[in-house]
Amino acid sequence: MFGFVWLFTLPFFAGWLIEIDPGRRAVLYLTAFQLGGAALLPSLAGIAVDAHSINAALAFAGSAFLLLAAAAWASTRIASFT
Repeated sequence: MFGFVWLFTLPFFAGWLIEIDPGRRAVLYLTAFQLGGAALLPSLAGIAVDAHSINAALAFAGSAFLLLAAAAWASTRIASFT
C-alpha cells in the first residue's frame, strides 16, 4: 500500500510544488521531506500510544490529517488568487 501511495502522490506533489514555486527550487527537497514525514509521524504516534493509549494516537493522526489538509487547501486558495 505504501508503494502505491508513494508512486501516485510523488508526481502530484512535484506538479503542485512547481506550480507554487516559480523558482522550482523546492522540488529538489520533495523526497527528503516525504521521507522525513514518513519517519517522524509514526514515531510521534508511537510516543502517544506509549504515554496514553491507542485513542490518543488516533486523535493525533486525525488532527494531523485535518491540519495538513487545511494547510494544503489554504495554499491552493492563496495560489489561485495570484
